[in-house]
Amino acid sequence: MPAAVTYPAQQLRDLLADTTMAELIETNPAIGRILRPLFEALGIERPAILAIPTTAPARSRPAATIASPPPTAWPARQPPEPGFTIETGYIQKSAA
Repeated sequence: MPAAVTYPAQQLRDLLADTTMAELIETNPAIGRILRPLFEALGIERPAILAIPTTAPARSRPAATIASPPPTAWPARQPPEPGFTIETGYIQKSAA
């Protein structure tokens, strides 16, 4: 193993040998997600404490019920009431 890998690998092993770090990894799985790629990048075997946790199978969820289907197109624009005009997207009262 090259010296460029040996020193960081030993530092990682020393870090995980610390009981405080082991307790921290057990209580916070995010630390394991951070450290696992380092072991893979260095090409060294992961310790058991960094094993990928097994997850429970996903529960199937019931299909959501929709009260009414969404509209397929926008409704037609209604003409303005008498005495009002539509100009540049705004409804304005006509000058009488």
